[in-house]
Amino acid sequence: MRGMRALAGAVATMAAVALAGLLAGCGSGGSDGPGGSGDDGRPAIVVTTPVLAALVSELAGERAEVTALMPNGADPHEYAPSAREVARMLDADLVVENGLALEEGLSRALEQARDAGVPVFTATDHVELREAGAAPAPASRPADGDAGGGHADDEHADDEHAHEERAGDVHGGDEGSPGGAPGEAHAEDDHGHEGDDPHIWMDPLAMRAAMLALADELRATLGLDVADGSAALAERLERLDARVRDILAPVPPAERRLVSGHESMGYFADRYRFEVVGFLLPSLSSQAGVSAGNLAALRSRVEAEGVRVILDETGTPAGVADAIARETGARVVRVGTHTLPEDGSYETFITDIARTLAGAYAAG
Repeated sequence: MRGMRALAGAVATMAAVALAGLLAGCGSGGSDGPGGSGDDGRPAIVVTTPVLAALVSELAGERAEVTALMPNGADPHEYAPSAREVARMLDADLVVENGLALEEGLSRALEQARDAGVPVFTATDHVELREAGAAPAPASRPADGDAGGGHADDEHADDEHAHEERAGDVHGGDEGSPGGAPGEAHAEDDHGHEGDDPHIWMDPLAMRAAMLALADELRATLGLDVADGSAALAERLERLDARVRDILAPVPPAERRLVSGHESMGYFADRYRFEVVGFLLPSLSSQAGVSAGNLAALRSRVEAEGVRVILDETGTPAGVADAIARETGARVVRVGTHTLPEDGSYETFITDIARTLAGAYAAG
């Protein structure tokens, strides 16, 4: 069935790309230069995911028309564009993508946009990447410069030390492995992701680095001076990081262990000193399959390590998290790692996840 779905998605994307070529022929085209694509003459920026678009909108302000291609809550691993959405990309003055094959269903459309001369900014090119399965800092050790999960005053000044203490192992999710436990050798999963983890938006300081780089791109490509906006956004993201640390401070470092739906929480876990001991779907992509062997090994690991929290996310098959929780006594917490809250704010998105986690550990 997975093979049939993948084939159907590929055929649909190819058809959309072909039709988009006809639709785009009637538009202004991204290669016409800034100011030609927006409805009101402003440069048109198309962003692949809503979470990324929220930050791009903050950065650009009123100087550009920013559009999220995917609907809120869509799984970027499986989303395939319509012909009109492909045409919108081809007509953009700039496309902003996450990169690292996160937007699997958009790969052909993104390639066509590049071929058509549309500038494409890739956020993952501008942050320090973590490797899939890299071991986070030990959960028993407090955050840098703090004895109880807080933060050091100078920790937010630069992102260059964002993930310096990772072990660098890469893991897989073979059926006999303990839930895709970190540290097992595997360089590539069945969706073509190499070792780097694409889920950068889960770390506010990684996004700070990406937005500062995008500010330079907006100036160079579109002639937009967003220096004031980029400085203000960078400061807000630093304050957000500090706020998340304060929210999570009551969680004892020794208890900061969890299971996630797939490997989407790695950057968040590394930044805030949680240990992800396994995954319901042992893959960077939510399109991986669930196996009985994987789940049996994961149950054993949850029990052995006293894991108290299991995260249920977009793309995780229904009932899997609840089944493991019933057998282990862990608490299931549902988080939307791809879904913006009602206010459309990245800040609320991150703080909601932090509060959900803190509440789950506080509940015992």
